[in-house]
Amino acid sequence: MSWMKSELLKKDSKKAYSGDQKETVEAIDKLKGFALQLIHLDANAENELDIKALIISIGDIARVSAEMKMEQVCSVSGCVLVDIALEAASQKREPVAIKALSIVGSLAMEFAGKGWV
Repeated sequence: MSWMKSELLKKDSKKAYSGDQKETVEAIDKLKGFALQLIHLDANAENELDIKALIISIGDIARVSAEMKMEQVCSVSGCVLVDIALEAASQKREPVAIKALSIVGSLAMEFAGKGWV
């Protein structure tokens, strides 16, 4: 991932944890955009790690958002992870698809265990 994209991701990640729903959804959308771009690049180790880091970040944002009672953000996060999984599967990037679906499943189990669903 380029240095510029890395810096933009850091900035957006800070917005994601601000507690502002609009900024958080915008940050998630940017993370999704980066992940989808990477899915279409060569399937090398660096790209795989970057995509998986983005997926994990989106899952972490969902967890924090749930604790802040931002249900809309949790919903958006789940939908974005499913979108990433579907795109990865369509591009034959099964490990990425599995990671995204794994995070969705973990979030569902965690939220159900806390009575949030």
